[in-house]
Amino acid sequence: MENKPNYYAIIPADVRYDKRLKANAKLLYGDILSIIDINRECFLTNAELAEGLNVRKSTISKWLDSLRKYCYIEIEMLLENKQIIGRKITVKDIGAVIWERHQLFQ
Repeated sequence: MENKPNYYAIIPADVRYDKRLKANAKLLYGDILSIIDINRECFLTNAELAEGLNVRKSTISKWLDSLRKYCYIEIEMLLENKQIIGRKITVKDIGAVIWERHQLFQ
């Protein structure tokens, strides 16, 4: 039997009912929420995220782009000597997300 993660994901209503997001982008958001640290940060690669959801890395990239576009996450490339050494995904505070979305549509 395959070894599966032993955790669950909670998807906030703002994300769950956002009609602009694909269903699996919402699932990815729930996965990210389940593994973030105390600073709301995740350092997994697209390959690691793709493996957990059994999809391609390019699919994860598209879902992350949509989550970023609609202000649910921030993505920061980590550089050392002008070389990318990693990536940090930060989940934004849901209250801040609501405020930013409000500002976008003013």
